[in-house]
Amino acid sequence: MNGLSRRDFLKAVGVGGIGIALAACAPAAVPSSGGSAAPSQATQKLVVASFYAVDQTAGWAGLVEQFEQDHPGIKVETQVTPWEEYLPKILTQIAANTPPDVLGVENTPFIQFVRKNVLLDLTPLLDADQVFRSSDFFPKLIGRYTVDGKVWGIPYDVQPICCLFYNKEHFDAAGVAYPTNQWRTDDLLAAAEAMTVTQGDRTSQYGFHLAEIAADRNLFVYNHGGTVADSVESPTQATFINSKTIEGMQFWADLIHKHKVAPSPGFFRQGGMGGSDLFATGRLSMFVGGYWELVFAPDKFSQVPFGMQIAPAGPDGTRGYATGGTAYCASQTTKNQDSAWEFIKYFMGMPGYKAAFAAATNGIIYPPAYIPAYESDVYLKNPNPPVENLNINGDAAAYAWFTPHHESWVELRSTVIIPETELIGNGEKTVEEALGAMQAAAEKIFAVS
Repeated sequence: MNGLSRRDFLKAVGVGGIGIALAACAPAAVPSSGGSAAPSQATQKLVVASFYAVDQTAGWAGLVEQFEQDHPGIKVETQVTPWEEYLPKILTQIAANTPPDVLGVENTPFIQFVRKNVLLDLTPLLDADQVFRSSDFFPKLIGRYTVDGKVWGIPYDVQPICCLFYNKEHFDAAGVAYPTNQWRTDDLLAAAEAMTVTQGDRTSQYGFHLAEIAADRNLFVYNHGGTVADSVESPTQATFINSKTIEGMQFWADLIHKHKVAPSPGFFRQGGMGGSDLFATGRLSMFVGGYWELVFAPDKFSQVPFGMQIAPAGPDGTRGYATGGTAYCASQTTKNQDSAWEFIKYFMGMPGYKAAFAAATNGIIYPPAYIPAYESDVYLKNPNPPVENLNINGDAAAYAWFTPHHESWVELRSTVIIPETELIGNGEKTVEEALGAMQAAAEKIFAVS
């Protein structure tokens, strides 16, 4: 993702809506000499709406081309809308009776789409399908898109923010053993200290960077046993001032201010770069991010001899990983329900992943949430994997943490959680002060729920 965090990437591409509109075109009747009309085939235009430029993701063009070949008469059209305009545009289209047929919805704002009656209940379609089953998806992922006992979306990717990317050359030079799946936070700190290089007040090589720093997506909150709400599925109370949450955020802050092994958020703001940029230029030894970092910037990773391992557990062995991920859904008012469902199954299932993988640059594709595809040679059993330990995404899915399912959480993140976290990282507020501000703001949204 060009070195940006996923949040910054979504802002950069305008987190748009990809609409697959299934609009039937009137067939042209051609009179014959006998007075009868020659048959013609109507073309259905499938409009897919989402929050990011799906046509820029790995293998999208290939899977669309294959879908159209396998489904003559259906033409897929993608539409991208800026994030801030996405939901309002969908609601406007529905009111005008011109809805998209398929929608991509990121996991954090998903609940808004359900509560505003935008999505079609897919449960009857899933129940009736003999091949495509909810049990074939990672449980926590399909669970995220199940609300009030009904499935409203099918997960596309398994993307816990669990990937510890590391520069093997730096480890070799420092005489430090490569990361293992047994690492804990103390091991991470020791390695980061060994590989941080300073010259006076200037740091020429940082040992570690955390790509997703916001308190509700922070690795160290979850691997220290912290939480941000009393429940992910049905939150009623904020827990930002939980002692374990404070402990985890303090560990992250200490990496920057006490141990000086990690850059501050302000460092990236001033430099106009991201973690993968620093990593590609050999100025960063390790960073934790999502697998999408590699999917979107394989050219950057190719500049250094890198490896990938699961991000470390906490001091007592606790694991917890915030997660990205998108679901694809059908519009509640689509006039082409069967075709929309067929596309979702194709895209999320084995045919779509195989077609996308075949077209993907350098054979790098998102880890699929559909377990049969995940375990196939499309991903896990890939005979020529782009990096070792591809299994960590599926392994970490069991420890995945989503942001709380609350309609106001997106706004809370952008206006309070992210800015306050950056104040911690820049040394402008203490952990207790910033988490206290997050707690107060969260309590207000729960009070009016």
